[in-house]
Amino acid sequence: MDIVYHDLSRMHEVKTFIDEWNNSSNYLEVKTSGSTGEPKIHRLTKGFLKKSAERTLSYFNLTSGMKAGLCLSLSTIAGKMMV
Repeated sequence: MDIVYHDLSRMHEVKTFIDEWNNSSNYLEVKTSGSTGEPKIHRLTKGFLKKSAERTLSYFNLTSGMKAGLCLSLSTIAGKMMV
């Protein structure tokens, strides 16, 4: 996977998430943004997150080798799903 950083301050955030994804746990704890109320933490399986990411790729017609900008924080589920 090639990662292009236009803002190097995000590098640690992305690396931390990738390390979390690659660890031995079958789950990730993700936080909602709180846009409709108090932010909540959910424990989701990596399999569920992978299927959701595949649907996102399909919706935006993103294929291998394409690049997409990450304008969302990785502190919430929305940003993590784009990585």
